[in-house]
Amino acid sequence: MNRKQRFALFLAALEQVAPANDRVSARALLENTLNLIEETHSGVPFDPERWMIDGRMYPPHDDFERPCSIAGAVLFHSVAHAIWFAANGAIRIEARRGPDKGRVELDKVGTDGKLCPCD
Repeated sequence: MNRKQRFALFLAALEQVAPANDRVSARALLENTLNLIEETHSGVPFDPERWMIDGRMYPPHDDFERPCSIAGAVLFHSVAHAIWFAANGAIRIEARRGPDKGRVELDKVGTDGKLCPCD
């Protein structure tokens, strides 16, 4: 399965799971969901050392945290996306390159039913 198809499966799976309680559990939820999709559909073994060359998608690494002006939230950059984890457990994934730059790919509410205050 190609990367675009796996990304669509990942977004659908992440949307279906119960919301997280806080930004730490939101990040774990994203990591677990992405790793499950990649283990099942990529055909590439988990090896974070090879993230730039193996074709597998990996969750954001601590080194890719960026400054964030949203109180209680953290922001990470991946190759193609900006990912916010809010204090209420909300998750936003936004395209950060190409013709889709700025498009929200996922806006998942936290357990309080509210979206990430990323605007």
